[in-house]
Amino acid sequence: MRIFRDKLALSKIDFLRKESYHIEAVDKFDSYLIFVEWNREPNKKFYLPRRKVLKVLVDDLQDLSDHVIDFLGISLPPRVGKSTLCIFFMTWMMGKKPHIANVMSGHSDKLTSGFYEEILNIITDHNTYLWHEVFPTVKLADKSAKDESVDLESKKRFSTLTCRSIEGTLTGAVEIGEGGVLYSDDLVEDLEESLNPDRLQSKYDAYLNQLKDRKKDTALELMVGTRWNVLDPLGRIQDQYADNPRYRFRVIPALDENDESNFQYDYGLGFSTEYYHDMRASIDDATWWAKYMGQPYVREGLLFPKDELNYYNGTLPGVEPTRKMAVTDVAWGGGDFLSMPF
Repeated sequence: MRIFRDKLALSKIDFLRKESYHIEAVDKFDSYLIFVEWNREPNKKFYLPRRKVLKVLVDDLQDLSDHVIDFLGISLPPRVGKSTLCIFFMTWMMGKKPHIANVMSGHSDKLTSGFYEEILNIITDHNTYLWHEVFPTVKLADKSAKDESVDLESKKRFSTLTCRSIEGTLTGAVEIGEGGVLYSDDLVEDLEESLNPDRLQSKYDAYLNQLKDRKKDTALELMVGTRWNVLDPLGRIQDQYADNPRYRFRVIPALDENDESNFQYDYGLGFSTEYYHDMRASIDDATWWAKYMGQPYVREGLLFPKDELNYYNGTLPGVEPTRKMAVTDVAWGGGDFLSMPF
């Protein structure tokens, strides 16, 4: 009897815990993430094994939803869950405001097609996710794999969500409504594109003219990206709004100040310190700092690889020099200060 009573008590406690998250799920993103995956096996869940690291991003996204901030920029290493977390965020915002139009964009159709499929999966897979219990009155009205669009409640000219690459047709086809979200993920495709100033300028112009100008007043913006270059869209926005408290930029590097991994998740998920140390030793410095540490590394002007340079050994010849000279780049027109003792 005692074992039966203990199991009954635990079952009741579990039910009350579930309901407490259920009650908060509409208003608190952290509770939504926990509740919506309640039926999944612990090692199959996305959020809880990663919560100790990603909670700071969840709080940032909560502030974005609550209009504490208007813009959130995120830079994390590859495959640590940043895009999946933001996809969950979009499903939460869609359920809260099904009549408001949102847009998800990226560098390619393949990327945005993946966004569309994952969004639809969370909303429609009732066995795996409890989205329908959080938003029981919100119904799927229409979906289109061709247009990569999802309509909730009713079919609209500007869908609840449209996924479209930045190279695709955006002007006149999409809108980000008041209180809606413009989510951009990896607008710059790769290192090669980041090294081409003309392509970077074209990408930034496309962002301004095809994405940003589709935002209505009070629309929010979420941008995720590898910081390849100081002139990429995320870098330019950060430079322009550096002193604006309503713009927030969150960077979590692969390694912390003690050279230990920031992304060792439960159940053996994530990446160990040894993994990141091996990656650092295997790739060039520019890629390591940009892709894994969230710091753009300007490659322009790096004419000679580090391991090909010759270094002064500290010993001077025992004769008088024929000439004394120094060379410096004074950066005419720049905003930097210069000091060159000789």
